[in-house]
Amino acid sequence: MIAKIKEGLENDSQAWQIVLQVRAGRTRQFTMQGGVLYYATNPVYLPKWADVCRHVLRECHDSVWAGHPGQKQTMVLLERGFYWPSMRDDVERYVRTCLPCQQDKAVKMQPAGLFQPLPVPVRPWASVSMDFITQLPNDGFASIMVVVDQFSKLLDAAQFSYNLQKSESSKYSPFDLATGQQPLTPHTMLTGYRGADVSATELLKTWNERVDLARYHLTQASDRMKKFVDRHRRKLEFNVGDKVLVRMDQNRFKMPKGLSASLVRRFDGPFEVTQKISPVAYKLCLPLHSGTQPVFHVSQLRPHHLDEEDLVRNIPHRGPTNILDNPEKRVTQVLATRILGGRKRNIREFLVVFEGQEPETATWERGETLWRDEIIMQFLEQRNPSKPK
Repeated sequence: MIAKIKEGLENDSQAWQIVLQVRAGRTRQFTMQGGVLYYATNPVYLPKWADVCRHVLRECHDSVWAGHPGQKQTMVLLERGFYWPSMRDDVERYVRTCLPCQQDKAVKMQPAGLFQPLPVPVRPWASVSMDFITQLPNDGFASIMVVVDQFSKLLDAAQFSYNLQKSESSKYSPFDLATGQQPLTPHTMLTGYRGADVSATELLKTWNERVDLARYHLTQASDRMKKFVDRHRRKLEFNVGDKVLVRMDQNRFKMPKGLSASLVRRFDGPFEVTQKISPVAYKLCLPLHSGTQPVFHVSQLRPHHLDEEDLVRNIPHRGPTNILDNPEKRVTQVLATRILGGRKRNIREFLVVFEGQEPETATWERGETLWRDEIIMQFLEQRNPSKPK
């Protein structure tokens, strides 16, 4: 290392100029001892040459004894013995592009994704939602279909009492908005109800005025909700082709049995964005072993910071969380595939030949253990060219 530092002083133009100033006695900020340049507080001056600075960064951040500290603590470790120009910027860039740190450390920021309210319908029954309640005790009918008008929230033949009440958002009851009037109730009959004898035109005019006023109040309520919710959120958007990391939600991803949640890394990836469904929803290209749908809310994603100087640091050296095996041998040929366990378990195995072996010695291996092999992906694409990955 000392030999590299000495050689680098002669090849780094900025460091060599400092060496000449020290030899000429024109600076007291630096000193020379044994051919090594020292800074004022006695740390070794590292030249910006070859991988001298990178070697020290790896030692003070990636090593077992360092333990992947943050930017501040990495800087503290370096300042004890080394100095070079733009050291703080280099430390910030190196720690930010560390893949294990991006996968394991929490995001200390507000949740991503601004609130996206549904558009206000232009009139009753212009926007309708449906929901199904299924697997009920079968007594002739085992399911219920619920249809809701998004403008008035009116449910046919249900919640009569609720629909009589004025809404805080629209300032009208669902009955007013859906029919233009309140229905007759027992108390109005007892007090001698006298309905106004108005023409259909006047009724339609009044109804339209109420609808317009209700839309105004609904828009105001939606804007207020977005204003208050976005105070505690931050904007984050991605483009097709970007690389992101996915939060390891145990409700979505398959986890090995007996693995403690505290031992599961927070994010997995990086994965490529293949489709931008909305400003807060993205479709990713996930591997076969993920066992989950590829669409995620932006709050479950974090951008992947690429290390452009050392591309090896961008390659995951740890197997996915839901895979315990990590074979070192590379697959050279796939002979066949099969599915075991029926439809419920759906365990896929491949008859593969590993590097250095003959086809006669091929073995059946689970697809989950072959997560790094591109040959497996090529084999599946050839068998199902029209099926997405």
